[in-house]
Amino acid sequence: MSSGQAGPESGDNDPYTDPGAKFGRLELPKLNTSSIDLGSLAGMYGVQGGGAYEPDYLDYNIKGRDTFEKTTYNTGMCYLAGIIGGGGYGVLEGARTAPSSRARIRVNAILNAAGKRGSRAGNTLAVLAMFYTGFEFMFDSLEVDAKVGDAEWLHPVLAGSAAMTLFYTGKNVRTMALAGVAGGAGMGALYLGTTALGSLIGANRRRP
Repeated sequence: MSSGQAGPESGDNDPYTDPGAKFGRLELPKLNTSSIDLGSLAGMYGVQGGGAYEPDYLDYNIKGRDTFEKTTYNTGMCYLAGIIGGGGYGVLEGARTAPSSRARIRVNAILNAAGKRGSRAGNTLAVLAMFYTGFEFMFDSLEVDAKVGDAEWLHPVLAGSAAMTLFYTGKNVRTMALAGVAGGAGMGALYLGTTALGSLIGANRRRP
């Protein structure tokens, strides 16, 4: 490029700034937006239109979390609890059964036992949580509790029993039956405990 010619970076022949441009200086259009109703455009962006003082309501499910949210929450929390609980037990086990008192060997034994126990407990509880959530959804859909007098405790008990029975399907019938009874009893005790705790907390809040 010769020295007499200006490059594009010099700003020459810019139709917005140079009056001597080929087609004359261009002007940006001036729009009057005072007459535009923004509420009429809200639907284009997925927003509910309406008056200026109309409240914006959030989606709310009166039954709480839906099935997929419950599955994700229950599985994640149970896996975390299993990792923490199993890992803690593994730490104690590794420290107790270390073949040598040397620090390096003891640390290695602790890490191995914590990883083994933690992963096993986490995976087991996560699978049980998935089974439990699925059975609870099934019983909720069938409204089994309404058929026996609106017993709110029935679905957790049945879901816990069915989840434990399914988990031990590969064992013998006696083991499956005992697992089902243990699962139902455990969930029943957990339901009663959480209900009593909720009532106690509510009573303390209402107390002047």
